[in-house]
Amino acid sequence: MRTNEVKRSRGQQFESALGRFFSSKNHLYGTNWAYPKVSNMKQKAIIYHFSGTGNSLSIAKKIAEKLDAKLLSVAAQKDKPLEQAEITGIVFPVYCWGLPSIVANFSKQLKSDSYYFGVATFGGMVGNSIIQLKDILKSNKQVLSAGFGIRMPGNYFPLYGAKPLEKQKKMFDKAEEAVLDIVKIVQQKKISKLSKSNFLVNSLLGKFLYKKMMKNMKAADKNFWVDDNCNGCGTCAELCPVNNLTLKDKKPVWGHGCEQCMACLQWCPKQAIQFKQIKERKRYHNPDIALKEMLLR
Repeated sequence: MRTNEVKRSRGQQFESALGRFFSSKNHLYGTNWAYPKVSNMKQKAIIYHFSGTGNSLSIAKKIAEKLDAKLLSVAAQKDKPLEQAEITGIVFPVYCWGLPSIVANFSKQLKSDSYYFGVATFGGMVGNSIIQLKDILKSNKQVLSAGFGIRMPGNYFPLYGAKPLEKQKKMFDKAEEAVLDIVKIVQQKKISKLSKSNFLVNSLLGKFLYKKMMKNMKAADKNFWVDDNCNGCGTCAELCPVNNLTLKDKKPVWGHGCEQCMACLQWCPKQAIQFKQIKERKRYHNPDIALKEMLLR
């Protein structure tokens, strides 16, 4: 009996000590324990976007809302340490069948391990843009796990004007469906086929002509000018994602570092900014995006 009592006594002491141990605030399994706050701890998801007239921002917002992700502007990340996330999305427009130069340069900084996916918005074709993003990430020893293309109303004023509202609405409806499909894939971190154009387009246009045209892109702002409707409001200068615009005597002056995003022309409240001698084309910016959202860079 005495032996059994000693065993029970020792067992009770052990249970008591074990209880105190696991209820300690400093122990991993304690009820009041919390992970320490670490500044470089990864967030769940971040969506980076670059947008001139709001198409890419609109898509990025929709994806971010459904993923409960943080939404960040590519243009605002210059000279900043990049935040880390388990899921990283890059949403951008297609320029000359490839990436805008600001997006290409930004993507070279993406070196932390993450589930990466890209979404290209385009008026004509996705071209080589997603493949270009894949190659940049590969050079960073990262993987582009999924890449998608979403057709949106074109906004490149030098080539065409705004599409009729009815056609725009059909595009927006299809874009909503595409966003739902994208979110399902990303939530499960699936490996998905990368969107791309055919071999001829990617080789001839997406590589050869892309490089040639991008070299001339920055100086193409020499074709912008302003008419007498300009009231000197400065909206164009505030909007420019690369700070290429300044005001002189309350009139915009372009500094030959242009991305050709068309934000200055398409958002001008007086439609005072012109390109060459084109005047008859209708202007466009995404109806779901307010000017103040574009200014939050």
